[in-house]
This record gives sequence, C-alpha cells and structure tokens, in this order.
Amino acid sequence: MLPCVASGDLIITTGFGQVATGDIVVMALPDYGRVVKRVRQVTKHWLELASDNRETFSSCCGSRQPKTHLVGTVVFSVNLKRLLARIKGSWSAN
Repeated sequence: MLPCVASGDLIITTGFGQVATGDIVVMALPDYGRVVKRVRQVTKHWLELASDNRETFSSCCGSRQPKTHLVGTVVFSVNLKRLLARIKGSWSAN
C-alpha cells in the first residue's frame, strides 16, 4: 500500500473527538520526534501504530504508544510539491 502522507506534505490535524482504528494520527514520541502513522488498535490508554508503507520498517510501529503523546488526528493533507507545480504551470499558461 502506498503511504497516504509523504515527506514534505502539509497536514492539518484536529485534537477533538475520539481516535479510531484506521485513523491517521500525529504522535510526539520521545525517541522519534513527531511521526505520522495509521492507528492499528485503540485501547483506553494506548494506541498501536502501523505504517502504510510496508516496504520500510519503523520501530515505533507494532508496540503500544501512550495516548498522552497524541498530537492530533489528520483531517487533511496536500502534496505541496505537486500543488506548487500546478500553480506555477497555471501562471505560466496565462
């Protein structure tokens, strides 16, 4: 499966509402900094994370992460390189 969010993408998150299995979240993990991962499992105090990119290994996936490290749930993402190329192309065409 290809990742839904790529390095350099602009993402918008919300801190409101419940986190559910399958959501994409931003976590501030002490050993990794901020990471964007998909939620595999939710318990009362923990989230288990998964990566969309099965070709790479991330040691923060597959283990429980405390919900206290949750920054927010991704509600929108945009590939900035592609967006800027389109904007530049539309300006050049005029």
